[in-house]
Amino acid sequence: SQLVFACELISVAEAELDWQPAIETVLRRFALSLLVPERHYRAVSHYVETHALVDARGRGQRLAYIRVSGKPLSRSPDRLHDDSLIRKLALRTPENAMLSVEADDQASLLAWLEQELRRRFDYRCCQTLEQFQRAPGLALTKNRHIKLGTQQHEKDDRPGGADSRRFVLGWDNAQRLSDLRGSLSDLRQRQQGVLTTISE
Repeated sequence: SQLVFACELISVAEAELDWQPAIETVLRRFALSLLVPERHYRAVSHYVETHALVDARGRGQRLAYIRVSGKPLSRSPDRLHDDSLIRKLALRTPENAMLSVEADDQASLLAWLEQELRRRFDYRCCQTLEQFQRAPGLALTKNRHIKLGTQQHEKDDRPGGADSRRFVLGWDNAQRLSDLRGSLSDLRQRQQGVLTTISE
């Protein structure tokens, strides 16, 4: 495939992993968007329009995709505040290249992605509720309390929101696989306990 999802190009920096649940919450919808370089746009939009998007069981699925212009964006000056969410991210570099994406597309995707993150996700990461309350614009806390401006706020404490097995950011899935193997092992032990109880 010559297409990637935004989540394949973004990771939470090693030193900032305590912020990962909050960052995943803010970036999730964007991260699950397919990035479509301009030269593939017509083919992708045609396919999406003319095909039902279903999984292996035939259930309808949702796809969000973003048309990425091939024109390089001018780099904006570094105007991020010290506690910006953007400073807590690591972006994939050409050195750890996306093997499925052509070199020209890689460069333009990464340049576009950096600018888009700065434009849309310059959230202030607040250590205290007082900082959060005083923040004039976008802000969040480690508890996934999100301020979307001066009026709208949200917090989602539904089960699974902070579960690392549901995290999508990053190009290295070793930790996710380890978490899933651990969960599978726990489930097998519970199953064995239930079977033992039933047989008694």
